[in-house]
Amino acid sequence: MPSLATLSSAPSPLAPSERSRRPSAERHARQGQVVAGRYEVRGIIGRGGWSVVYDAIHLGTDQRVALKMLLSGLPCGDEHAEARFAREARITANLRHPHTVRVFDVGRTPEGALWHASEYLEGPTLAEVLAAREAAGQVMTPAEAFALADPILRSLNEAHSAGLVHRDLKPENIVLTEVAGERVLKVLDFGIAWLRGQKITRNGVSLGSPHYMSPEQCARQDLDGRSDLYAVSVLLFRCITGRLPFDDADPLAVLEMHRSAQPPDPRRLTDQPLSETFVAALMRGLTKHPLQRYANTTEMRSALLSAVGLREAGSARAMPMSQAHIPRVVGEGSATQFLGLTGLATPTGLPQDALVAEVAPTPRATAKYGAVTQAILDSHQSGAPAR
Repeated sequence: MPSLATLSSAPSPLAPSERSRRPSAERHARQGQVVAGRYEVRGIIGRGGWSVVYDAIHLGTDQRVALKMLLSGLPCGDEHAEARFAREARITANLRHPHTVRVFDVGRTPEGALWHASEYLEGPTLAEVLAAREAAGQVMTPAEAFALADPILRSLNEAHSAGLVHRDLKPENIVLTEVAGERVLKVLDFGIAWLRGQKITRNGVSLGSPHYMSPEQCARQDLDGRSDLYAVSVLLFRCITGRLPFDDADPLAVLEMHRSAQPPDPRRLTDQPLSETFVAALMRGLTKHPLQRYANTTEMRSALLSAVGLREAGSARAMPMSQAHIPRVVGEGSATQFLGLTGLATPTGLPQDALVAEVAPTPRATAKYGAVTQAILDSHQSGAPAR
């Protein structure tokens, strides 16, 4: 089942004032058309709020790629959308970690549509995996949850070291795939990422997914890598309990809970035993002020390793990263085939010191958060880029 969740939600109906700028794919390549003389479009993988992702083949190498094309007529304006799209391609193309989706090429069609070509990933998103587990009444053990968090933190380590904050970590932006027969997790969608020293969002609006946004992001404060670590902690919480720490039918209420409500004790939401050490490690990642969280991915990863009673690979009690006891995906694959996640594999041949050295970002967030504006919710619901 092809799944490239570079855009995770279908666009919501536009407000009456925006209907004249309804997003359009009229300038896009059609099935069978060759883009840039080398990519033949075979079909559509998915459509999101501001782009369409196509299944394509590189004619020179027969490599299958995901060809992402920007829509025109977006409410935020084409110039702003193109600046964000081009920045996403430039940023992602310079990330090399094996747990980060790779961008290979970028260009513009003769009709004027921007595009970039990236890895074609086959496999379910973490959202599909979690939905299947929750439907079956199953939750992950702390060790299984860590096996997911570990490659996410490794991917973020490189991004944070480059001054990049993802800002939209959520299950829809994490894909479980296979590379050379090994189970590999990929972090996707740097489309709303923030790079220190650059700003192209309008009016200071902070876009993200309400259930996974940090308190400082909800309040439109300056962000650093610790905002992403908060989102990883929300993911961990859901993995081990089957529930989100903050949930409500009203997204604006969720944003306010992130800012002011204390997360529930996960031991009250699951029947499985959770150690004091693990709960403390998890709850530290969910603290309101970034200075009280982990300073960086390395510190968080080390704390979680210790909390689940594991050690680095190669020690007496190594992390459960071998895929030997994980069934391989056969055929198209499905979320149910990825339920045994303890053995999520790290690509072979990667030396232990291959990660980029951690750079602790300079703290910029303040203790007092500003008011959440309606603009944040409007941007989220429209499915459009931040204005």
